[in-house]
Amino acid sequence: MKIGIIAPLKLLKYNTTKIHYCLPRLITENEEYRKFMKLRLGRGDTVIMDCKSLYWQREPEDIYVVGDALLLVRPTYIIYPSYMYDIKATLALIEAYTELFNRYRLRSIPCVEGASREGFKRCLESYKSKEIAIPNHTFGLFDQTIIKDRFVIYIDNCKMAEELVGYGDGILVTSLPIRLGLLGRLLSNPKPMPPSLTYTEDVELPALERVIDRNVKEMIELYEEGSV
Repeated sequence: MKIGIIAPLKLLKYNTTKIHYCLPRLITENEEYRKFMKLRLGRGDTVIMDCKSLYWQREPEDIYVVGDALLLVRPTYIIYPSYMYDIKATLALIEAYTELFNRYRLRSIPCVEGASREGFKRCLESYKSKEIAIPNHTFGLFDQTIIKDRFVIYIDNCKMAEELVGYGDGILVTSLPIRLGLLGRLLSNPKPMPPSLTYTEDVELPALERVIDRNVKEMIELYEEGSV
């Protein structure tokens, strides 16, 4: 499985793989972040733009913000917005955003929602696309058998580093190594779950930098070398 590190604005140096995750509002509001993503695209790396808000819960970014971001950065993949657990509201978003994505001829990825296994399966079956995104709050609602024929982008594992080991050839984008490192904790010490990113985080202590660096390297090795 390929892996990308989700990093705060001031910690982009830890985004060391060829997979990069970005949010539209940060693209429009932060020049350094925007330049970073454009530079990586220019190098041939993969940039995934997720149309979610900055808040921890999964809610859609304003379509006008997404449109402004696409004028500045043309991502490799763009993930449709969704509402956390809410299938009906999520599906209602598809038509409006499809028109925008088609305008730029983007490789667009629908996000699978659901509050139960049955709901997850129903949402999955409503998508004709073989490429899907699965957010972390639904990780417990599926097994590999129902996604085996799909290319999957997994959005930010939360419980433990090994949560998705063995899940095949998709992409995992994760902030877990950094969120734990900011608390001075290694990947082997995931509980209690660290808070979500605000994207304004910074590192003041050299000791924390060493922990984050170790976490990032171990996470990359875990998936790129041992997950398939």
